[in-house]
Amino acid sequence: GSALVDVGGVAYEILMAPNDVGDLPSVGEEVVVHTHLYVREDVQVLYGFTDATGRNLFRTLLGASGVGPKIALGMLATLGADGLRAAVVTDDVAGLTAVPGIGTRTAQKLILEL
Repeated sequence: GSALVDVGGVAYEILMAPNDVGDLPSVGEEVVVHTHLYVREDVQVLYGFTDATGRNLFRTLLGASGVGPKIALGMLATLGADGLRAAVVTDDVAGLTAVPGIGTRTAQKLILEL
């Protein structure tokens, strides 16, 4: 999902997990979104989170091999921050492979790296 946030008259599209988008206040109300600017040579994308914990976990996931921003956001959207931590700590390969784009080998690598 995404949200369009107006900051001083400039609108920013921020990609967010659907559960985070659902937690945002009504249109016109003030909101705090913790963001990560992902920069590649051909694109700049803002990823947003309702709390700093989600953003920090997203950044940690980006440091793992084979995990880009779409996969990292998908992991947080599917498992949530607590579920993701639990899956890694308990070596839950099946839980991690429930995330679209994560196969068994990638799940095993994530458990080792994180």
